[in-house]
Amino acid sequence: MRKKSLIVIMSILVFLVLTIILSSTIFCLKKVEIQFYSNTINLTDKQQIIESGKFKYNQSIFFIQKQPYIERLEKSNPYLKVVNIETKFPNKLVINAVERNELFVIKTYQNNNFKNYAFVDDDLKVLKVETTFTNSNSNPILLTFESNFINSAESGEFLQVEGYEKIISTLSSELITYQNNISLLKANFKEITLNFENKNDILISMRSGVEILLKNSSDRFVEKFRLALSFYNSSSSDKQEGGRITILEDNDGVVRGYYSKS
Repeated sequence: MRKKSLIVIMSILVFLVLTIILSSTIFCLKKVEIQFYSNTINLTDKQQIIESGKFKYNQSIFFIQKQPYIERLEKSNPYLKVVNIETKFPNKLVINAVERNELFVIKTYQNNNFKNYAFVDDDLKVLKVETTFTNSNSNPILLTFESNFINSAESGEFLQVEGYEKIISTLSSELITYQNNISLLKANFKEITLNFENKNDILISMRSGVEILLKNSSDRFVEKFRLALSFYNSSSSDKQEGGRITILEDNDGVVRGYYSKS
């Protein structure tokens, strides 16, 4: 009986201590900071970014729901990618973030008529929308489709590409694996066309003038894409002047590459 009483008393004491700690102003949010783990070009005003999160100060740091803040921050600042929001006791939050990079530009349409260009990153987040685009070696890779089906694009939102999510995600990952430098990717890749002439075929236009055709890309895409780039990089000088590299799976199930100059 005495042991039970002691347990009850200890439970009450623990409850009281926790209540005091959780309600103490010492643990109420007083400060928010932001820390970048990448170079920033488009995100220069840290205070403005923090203010866009609309943080509720003087709220107990133990009860803060971070996900709504992350969503608000990323929506208000299209180039912002929040890695996490870190709690620093007793009363501070630190936004750990990186700046998103423009990887692709995609045409959008309204009533089947061209509307504008959506500049997106590898997550297909719309970073900005422009009415003009110059396909140069310092601008994103033009990503085109077999039909004019992209109907809307708003900065801060994620582009809806129903049916293409998997191939674009894999393509983005493979491009970055091939060259983890967005500037160099832009300097080498001019345009990528999905469902080129035939369903699941992909045509990659390099700035050197060479075209790379991946036949039936939905099957063994990674293997075909890597072979294509290996074939391209090992090509002799005459292949850098134009022509087409075709990657396909032969009747024996072997993925092969072929080059034709015309």
